[in-house]
Amino acid sequence: MWKVQRGYPMYEWPTRDFFALALYNYLFYDLYARILAVIAVPSMQLPIAAKLLTVPFAAIGAVVQYATALGILKRRGIAASRAVLAAFAFCTWFGPGFIGPWAVSARPDVAASAFAAAAFAVCVSVVDSGNRARLILAGVLFYLAWAFKQSAVQMLTGVCLYFLIVRRSIRLLTLAIVPFGILVALTIVFGGAAYRYNVLVAPSVAQGFEWWTSWFFLRGVFLPNLPVWATLAFAVWRAFAAHRDGGDWPLGRDVTLLCACTVVTTFGGAFVFMAKTGSALNHAFEFWVVSALCASLVFGTLAWSPHQSSRRVHAIAAALFTLPLLFTVAHLAGSERVIRILGLSASVERMRLGSEAEYAARAALVDRLRALPRPVHIDDELLAQPWYANADRYPAIVLDRVFYDAAGGRGLLENGGVLSLVERRYFGTVVAYVPPFNVFRTARSAGYVEVARLPWLRDDEAVVLVRSDPPLSDQIKRPTRRRTP
Repeated sequence: MWKVQRGYPMYEWPTRDFFALALYNYLFYDLYARILAVIAVPSMQLPIAAKLLTVPFAAIGAVVQYATALGILKRRGIAASRAVLAAFAFCTWFGPGFIGPWAVSARPDVAASAFAAAAFAVCVSVVDSGNRARLILAGVLFYLAWAFKQSAVQMLTGVCLYFLIVRRSIRLLTLAIVPFGILVALTIVFGGAAYRYNVLVAPSVAQGFEWWTSWFFLRGVFLPNLPVWATLAFAVWRAFAAHRDGGDWPLGRDVTLLCACTVVTTFGGAFVFMAKTGSALNHAFEFWVVSALCASLVFGTLAWSPHQSSRRVHAIAAALFTLPLLFTVAHLAGSERVIRILGLSASVERMRLGSEAEYAARAALVDRLRALPRPVHIDDELLAQPWYANADRYPAIVLDRVFYDAAGGRGLLENGGVLSLVERRYFGTVVAYVPPFNVFRTARSAGYVEVARLPWLRDDEAVVLVRSDPPLSDQIKRPTRRRTP
């Protein structure tokens, strides 16, 4: 975002000097950068402002979910409780059991999921109304989701499978997929070689799947979201029972099958994506959003159904919500023990602001670096930012360790990686963590002189070294335009 605001290339070759990687799609960087530029956010406040900017996208997602559920039920003459639907939508997008802290993160997942949810809502309206022209709008919205994050195609896949397998309509499939495909193709063609490498190739450099991690992440969100899973399980049983008895499910066959196809497809996609090296729970957001939407529809239908006691339905719902409520209270109270019990000893997403020890260590290091020559090489996602490491000038080297380590292991990095810049004495100051000693030894061999040692995280030390000789003459002074990675 900082580079976009100052006119530098959004995408550069991550395998060459200065190893700048941009893993996400262009709309995330461009839109966030432009909005933050309009409100004149200072460079040092960009990380906080970018996190807060995600909150409105989560709110948009909640509004879309509420309006979608209300519209579906209203078209079937079901007068559902608006307060319950609103609570469902709020908990889906802001509850600590799934998206929660990601709604306050500088990442594209929430915005992509919000646009995908809007596209899915349009597809549902097409199924209900028969207005096929709206599928063009759905295709555009699915493209916007992809333009934020290129892996946000799970809902689109579910919708396409529904049109192809259930409706057996090539026309409906074409109306949905062609606008999306044309826009994606134009973006890829005109994005440039560096764009294609960052967005399409770089995510696959870290190869390998660890399937147990998918179960690990899903285990952590099972109990905190028990009402959703219980409601979906009941809906499956009720739909089979209605089919067996010749009855009719109040939501209707078409919408039920569309939701079922999308839930199954997004679950499969989430399971595969979460197993990839370096992945996390954010790859399951589309599965979570469509699951929560379906659960709110089922609950609204059951509460309205003349065959069900409204008091009984609300009593069961209140009992099911005991665990999510307890999970929320545990988060607010900071009870790690309760959180781990409800998370079944798996990893649960939390919004961590850092400890006092981390703040003190970074503050001491920033104070020590204040008068030392720039640029500074430091492997820290915060202190490596340009306003700390290079006096708010280009470039700043912020390494993505998942990509960088994998690319280094495969020999893809120019001159062996960032240590070649240390050898050429590009940096005025180098901060080396010891242990390990590879950066420290390279800096000393290149002629850097140790000027300070400060305590760092996990009982390590941060050794500060300053350049004693001038840099070599073969430095790259501006963004590279070379066409090959």
